[in-house]
Amino acid sequence: MLKESDLLTWRKGLPEELKASTEQRLINDLKAALNGAYAAHREKLDPTLPAIIKHGLKAENQDSDDAVPLARDNQILTIAQVGTVISAAREIDAEQEWDGDLFRFVVVLAATGARFSQVARMKVGDVQRAQGRLMIPSSRKGKGGKIASVAYPVGKDTLDALLPATAGRGNNEILLER
Repeated sequence: MLKESDLLTWRKGLPEELKASTEQRLINDLKAALNGAYAAHREKLDPTLPAIIKHGLKAENQDSDDAVPLARDNQILTIAQVGTVISAAREIDAEQEWDGDLFRFVVVLAATGARFSQVARMKVGDVQRAQGRLMIPSSRKGKGGKIASVAYPVGKDTLDALLPATAGRGNNEILLER
């Protein structure tokens, strides 16, 4: 019994004070729930329901200059702040006797912008010194269909920091053990 107009009315009824990203997340959550319900009960539902969901909840174009920014203002660290975090990681690493793993972890995060979970899954073979790059495992966020890893060029300083974690170890071993 669901109609495209029902979805459009629901969408218009969302509070105006919602940020565009929050609104889109709610819309995406509803769309996923409706599509999941259709997949589970296809035999009982109208075969046009997927099209109704798709068109009733499709993303709106944001042509204005007020479009959602790509990153929060407080999310970007300055070079000095990154340096401070790396220095602090080195100090904590030494105090806790972690053999440099925390320091190297923070260096890889800073050099690549990868997610914590991606760096944690890196293997020794993902450090490709000769090519001047790291192979970063794909993010597990979102739907499947991802490639195994992405080549990310890094500087010699990053590769030098990782050298103790790779020397004499097998390619399939976890890069950072702590």
